[in-house]
Amino acid sequence: MKRIIFVALLAIAALFVVACSPREVLTAEEFTLRMANAGHMVLDISHTSDIPGGEVYLIADAGNFEVEFLVFATEGQARSMYSIMLRLMEDNRGTVSSHRQSSMANFDRITQTSSGVFEALTRVENTLLYIYADADDRDAVNAILDLLGY
Repeated sequence: MKRIIFVALLAIAALFVVACSPREVLTAEEFTLRMANAGHMVLDISHTSDIPGGEVYLIADAGNFEVEFLVFATEGQARSMYSIMLRLMEDNRGTVSSHRQSSMANFDRITQTSSGVFEALTRVENTLLYIYADADDRDAVNAILDLLGY
């Protein structure tokens, strides 16, 4: 019995260490490569973007939704944009059926389902990833978040 409890506690500790460890920040090239290898076309719209501090702005077509990936000059600029987008998500929130928010190590993340829409917003260091999709596409969105490590 003591051995089972020890193994269970060890497993919980291992999960805690993995969950709290810093996320690997993706470069624009790595984002493009991972999305392209998964069969998604990626467009670089950096030249048309007027986002303050935004150095790279990529959009990947994931079928029923798009994945937006931004690289900022500094982590502070990415944090500011994360805060702005978080406020917009909260202001536009309708009937919420799920809401999950976390901040650890070098990242912040929120996912929510509201009025038939699933949104995911993640900041890792100086990058930002945003997805706006139908709630029915939630599993596909989560698969992409897992693929990217975001």
